[in-house]
Amino acid sequence: MHDALRQRLEAALGADAIIASPGEDPPGTILTVYPPTETAIAEVIRLCRETHTPIVPTGGGTLMEVGRSRSTGALHVSLGRMTRLIEHDDANLTVTTQAGMTVHSLQEILAARSQFAVLDTPQPHRATVGGVVAVNINGYRRIGYRSIRDLVIGMRLVTGKGEVVKAGGKVVKNVAGYDMCKLFVGSLGTLGIITEVTARVEPLPETEVTLVLAGRDGRDVRATGEAIAASNLLPAAVAVLNAEAAGRLLGLAGDAALVRLEGFSVAVARQEQEVRNRAAGSVHRLDGEAHTRLWESLTLLGWEGHSALIRLMVPRSRLGEVWEALKGTSAVGEVAADVLSGTIWVVLRGDGDLAAELSAATALAGRYDGHFLIARVPEGIEVTDRWGPMPETLALMSALKQAFDPDSILNPGRFLVS
Repeated sequence: MHDALRQRLEAALGADAIIASPGEDPPGTILTVYPPTETAIAEVIRLCRETHTPIVPTGGGTLMEVGRSRSTGALHVSLGRMTRLIEHDDANLTVTTQAGMTVHSLQEILAARSQFAVLDTPQPHRATVGGVVAVNINGYRRIGYRSIRDLVIGMRLVTGKGEVVKAGGKVVKNVAGYDMCKLFVGSLGTLGIITEVTARVEPLPETEVTLVLAGRDGRDVRATGEAIAASNLLPAAVAVLNAEAAGRLLGLAGDAALVRLEGFSVAVARQEQEVRNRAAGSVHRLDGEAHTRLWESLTLLGWEGHSALIRLMVPRSRLGEVWEALKGTSAVGEVAADVLSGTIWVVLRGDGDLAAELSAATALAGRYDGHFLIARVPEGIEVTDRWGPMPETLALMSALKQAFDPDSILNPGRFLVS
């Protein structure tokens, strides 16, 4: 069947758009195709529906571990040939690009006009705009600026029925109605293959600095970070690192807080002085390359290596309780908290009973009125409960899946509904 499908794909797309995947099949990928247009993607979907072949949409492959295991014997549809800038409306602070463009390439284009997009993602040289939108993993500047759901104002995609759908528009003020973009952001490619994204952009800040707050008592450091987050200051991000993370990223002993300040030089200088006045311990200032590398490394925390990575999201008022509870868990390695949003990234060592370690760490979310995502686990480990209890909206999600992908060929089984 695979040979027959390949022949039909070659006839539709051309032989140069097909790459045979190495290794045994199944499990694994049977083929990877690189369609150059939405029309070609629609044709691929039509052929896969006829042959009941599952499809895995792919971008840069940096966040493929989010969600349940990928389908075996699947056809990968890569957006590697759809990397074109469609429009940069710098006056209205929006940009439209094909989904296969890397985040790094987009930032370079925007920087030429003194702008940027708040797409803080691991490995931006590989990660694609469409992939980041489909997975919806936000960085540490989510509250200081806006989340990915709020960043995206328009998109185009091809559904599991092979239909091209347009949602939103190319201007910030669209007509009233349902914001369909939010339906597809974070859907993990299970409703459609995103082909084009329109997003808000921001002016590049005149000054960017990071203030590193270190001290002997980790509680004082965390309390200072939380006080800054709750103050009338306007930091772009506030993060707290445990001793392991602070030791690797900064060479410090003990916990550390990071306060990221961005904006006009005068405003940043004023806020910097206020932070120094509030700090209980020493304060180190990072700018330039040191500032950039630190946040890139922090964003990458837990996404490399063979450990498990968990995202806990709790009310900001309970962040301290969760932090202290994690300190009492021996399996916990590096920990970094986004204080503004109540998000805690937890890396598990994985040197014991990983299933028990995951259960103990994720149980904290429910105990403190939050929820969790098991973002990644070591290769070969299968975890079915990636999100915790099923939501009340599961029936609605199933109905949407049926409407957009009735044959369930797009990433079957990866999200809550297949």
